[in-house]
Amino acid sequence: MEDSIRRELEVEVCTKLDAEKAFKKEEERLLKALNEKEQTVLVMSMEEDLISTVNSYFSEITEIQIETSAILETLNNVEHQRKLEIEEKNKSCQEETEQVVEARVTVELHVSAKKNANNTFLLRD
Repeated sequence: MEDSIRRELEVEVCTKLDAEKAFKKEEERLLKALNEKEQTVLVMSMEEDLISTVNSYFSEITEIQIETSAILETLNNVEHQRKLEIEEKNKSCQEETEQVVEARVTVELHVSAKKNANNTFLLRD
């Protein structure tokens, strides 16, 4: 009977040890799965942060491009306006130069006519 009790105790101890090993393995498996899940959540969170940052930079770059385009358009308009003003001033200068030349010719003709008239008058005397 003592052998029988000892065997029962040995079986019971072995069963308990096997159960503890199985429990320990299951605990390790669950901890590993939990750790993997946490890593996955962390990676997903980091990915979302990265996407958010990239989107933010993309928005900023888009705004800068829009502002740059507006500035370039304004500069082009100013340059075009300046060219028109220069053309207008050149045209005005050309017209004034032509008027001066015409006035000079008129004065020279008038002076020449007076000289001729004076010469004719002097020759008559």
